[in-house]
Amino acid sequence: MAEHERGITLIALVITIIILLILAGISVAMLTGENGMLTKAEISKEETQISSYKEQLEIIWNGVNIERIEANLIQEELMKKCKDKIEKDSNFENAKVEIIDNVIEVITKEGYIFHIIDGKVIYIKKEGEKQKEIIVKLNVGEIKNKKAVLMAEVLQSQGRKLNYILNINGEEITSLTTYDTTFIYEYTTSFGEVQAFLEVRYDNDKLSKSNVVTIEDYTIAKVEELKRFSQITNSGNNYAGKTIELVSEIDLQGSETNQWTPILNFSGSFNGNNNIIKNVYINSNQNEIGFFKDILGTGSIKGLQLENVTIKGKINTGGIVGFINSTGAIENCIIKSGIIEGQENTGGIAGQTNNNKSKISGCKVYADVIGGVSIGGIVGNNNRPIENCAMYKNTTSNVATNAISLTGGIVGDLHNNYIFSCVNKGNVTGQSYIGGITGDIRAGAYISYCYNTGNVSRRICLWWHYRRGLW
Repeated sequence: MAEHERGITLIALVITIIILLILAGISVAMLTGENGMLTKAEISKEETQISSYKEQLEIIWNGVNIERIEANLIQEELMKKCKDKIEKDSNFENAKVEIIDNVIEVITKEGYIFHIIDGKVIYIKKEGEKQKEIIVKLNVGEIKNKKAVLMAEVLQSQGRKLNYILNINGEEITSLTTYDTTFIYEYTTSFGEVQAFLEVRYDNDKLSKSNVVTIEDYTIAKVEELKRFSQITNSGNNYAGKTIELVSEIDLQGSETNQWTPILNFSGSFNGNNNIIKNVYINSNQNEIGFFKDILGTGSIKGLQLENVTIKGKINTGGIVGFINSTGAIENCIIKSGIIEGQENTGGIAGQTNNNKSKISGCKVYADVIGGVSIGGIVGNNNRPIENCAMYKNTTSNVATNAISLTGGIVGDLHNNYIFSCVNKGNVTGQSYIGGITGDIRAGAYISYCYNTGNVSRRICLWWHYRRGLW
């Protein structure tokens, strides 16, 4: 029994010793580990010492800089004077002070290394410590007036001389060598998107790269940018969710040998800002022809003005757009002069419209519109609301006598929708189904508060010829 009790006592003693050893280990770790109290205290002491050295160096430099103004010292004299002051300062007893490549280097007795660069005091590291790799972060500021401000910040540079190289779409744009840890560059943009990153070379061609940023500029200020916009849409980018802005007047100088390529499958928002695009020339035997070939998705256009247009196509030909099948609006667009000619579904603004979820409003046409079947001063074949629009020139069907022409001053063929507060002041000429406002009006469609002052040939009624009888 006694031996059994002694065994239990011995086991308990061993367990107690183990627990004490574990607790001792924990205590040592709490004191000396990476996050231990003694370690933290040591780090705090170092940080305080470094901060104190940095503050004193700034005081010395600022004092010398004041003397520089008074004594009109040049940079070299200033640096020598600063070096001398540091060596005589009691805080830097036994410190090593040198001027290296326009940088004052101070190594304290504890081995802390400081650099004074262009009046800035930078703590580098402690002797024997490995220099950290630098980190470069690049950002794009506001893009305004065709300028993008690129801003980069270098972290952990530790006072090294840096060679900044800006790269745009694989091309080196600029190079700058400096001790500064910030980089600011004003980049002249063009229409579209480009990729940019910053290379930073240091320490005998070591290299760090920034993140890649996208510079987006969807404003159009010159002919080349407008043509680039058309080329990109014809390559498959429909610009859904993007707003394209015309910010200046443009002369396309169109001719038979310099024809405009219509913008294809556009699904974004185009804002012309009431700027004028002059001399648009298209002579095509294709369908869906206009300044825009077609508008799809949520595509919309506003404030676009075209002057001196020659736009010729087959089915669905319009001044602004050949074919519309989008939920977006067409607003305040103007054809100021010229001729628009097609075979079927021809209009001053649009050849054919589907999708009645949005309007054509505030548009004006001062160009002649000529076609075979379904010709309108605003829209040839229409299936969406039209409000506050006006036609000032002639709408003409060129089909043979007695053929159905569907010719109207505002709309050639109106489907299941309405025309409100519109006016036609040009002459309307057609063979059958012709009218000052619309050539034909289908079931469910109606017209309100519209009037016509132009001459309408081969009709008796003031307003329109309805199907095969007068109305």
